[in-house]
Amino acid sequence: MSTTGLSAGLAFRVLEHAQVRVEDYTYEANYNWQIYVDAMYAPVSNIEDFNNESIPYGGRVGLLSTGKNWDWYGELCLYPKSTGYLIFGFLFDLGWEFK
Repeated sequence: MSTTGLSAGLAFRVLEHAQVRVEDYTYEANYNWQIYVDAMYAPVSNIEDFNNESIPYGGRVGLLSTGKNWDWYGELCLYPKSTGYLIFGFLFDLGWEFK
């Protein structure tokens, strides 16, 4: 079974940038977040192996946010008469740097 398709949607994104000064040190601070909604079309090449009643149309909605030391996201993906997926992830930067 394989699938290839298309997706199109809308996103709303906010980016913020600041220079933070702590004593004699100034560093860059960045933050952004994004909300997105997509419509998807993903036909399966061998529909009998997948599910005879599945529909190749679907949609997803998600939120993505990043900061200086962290990233997180959540996404809900739905296909009518088929499987729904909820994905959530979180990453944290401990601040170690290799030079």
